[in-house]
Amino acid sequence: NRFDPIFKKYIDEVGINTVAYTLDGQGDSYFPHAVIPPQNVVQALFLNSGIAMGTPTIFMLNVKTLKAYPITNGEADISAIHRRVIEMMLVDEKEYIHES
Repeated sequence: NRFDPIFKKYIDEVGINTVAYTLDGQGDSYFPHAVIPPQNVVQALFLNSGIAMGTPTIFMLNVKTLKAYPITNGEADISAIHRRVIEMMLVDEKEYIHES
């Protein structure tokens, strides 16, 4: 996958913890421990969000609320990924404040 080295570089630079899911059951040299997602995860991330299932797709998960935010669906460069992560962090913060 051409996108994996780009995303791997980003998460290493920023220090984001990740879980790599694979649809074909195989990892690669950048994400060698990728796992097949359980059906309920596929349902929550793709089917419930209306995002087309495909790779690469990145979601950001708030581990406290378990709310998932779509970052990319398809390849993107580091600056686009970073902008979207920041944007979704701000959305998450606003939703958290609103719910409190």
